[in-house]
Amino acid sequence: GRVLRADTGSPLTKAVVTLSPEGRTPGSISTRTDGSGAFDFQEVPPGRYQLRALRSGFVPLVYGQRSGGPGLMLTVGPGQLLQKLDFRLEPGGVISGAVRDEDNEPVERLQVQAVRLRFLPGGRQVASAVQSAATDDLGNYRLAALPKGFYYVQAGMTTGSAVAPSSFITFSYAPTYYPRTTVRDEAQRVQVSAGGETRGVDVWVATTQTYSVSGMIIDSAPSSRRRTFEIGITRGGGTVYTHVDRDNGFFTLRGLTP
Repeated sequence: GRVLRADTGSPLTKAVVTLSPEGRTPGSISTRTDGSGAFDFQEVPPGRYQLRALRSGFVPLVYGQRSGGPGLMLTVGPGQLLQKLDFRLEPGGVISGAVRDEDNEPVERLQVQAVRLRFLPGGRQVASAVQSAATDDLGNYRLAALPKGFYYVQAGMTTGSAVAPSSFITFSYAPTYYPRTTVRDEAQRVQVSAGGETRGVDVWVATTQTYSVSGMIIDSAPSSRRRTFEIGITRGGGTVYTHVDRDNGFFTLRGLTP
């Protein structure tokens, strides 16, 4: 197939196209498009596959994807030739700005997300993070490759503050939506156009007390083999993990906001 620009129809060179077997991500293979935007995969074993294309500055796309859906699974039979599997990639939009605290100081290493709402059958709303990035030493962030539309921008916990088992940080920043509210319904939405950049989306955050969650995992299946477990706690789409050794089973998750 070929990878083309959605707006002009011109070919996209050096786009990365990945062919992934159903249920086996480690078995994926990738190639790059040539000067005419063309790609091909030779000697593909029969099976079901998903095809995905991405290019810097454009919105990634799964073949057959519509309105953020899962895309199509391709069935390849023995000796079969699949042709004209073309992609049309939309230029990605950008949201940029800075994160500052209550003293107007820049906040470094804070996670910022572009959150989009979508409706499920029956009218239920689901919020999902489309893109995320961490602020730099000046508090600046840049969220790129966004599909056009409206977003909420949320600044959350400092990167890494809650995953280090030896961390004893007792404060963090309350998850805050642009410009300075912890309630999404009170936040301002940010509009993104295809290929455009919305600048100056600055978020003001406030420090908040953080807490720890601790406990013990009991292994109900006795075994002589050494076993480890992974435990996570989720809030607002973000999950903090820690690993637990079966020898004692104790865990502590630190740096959690209320």
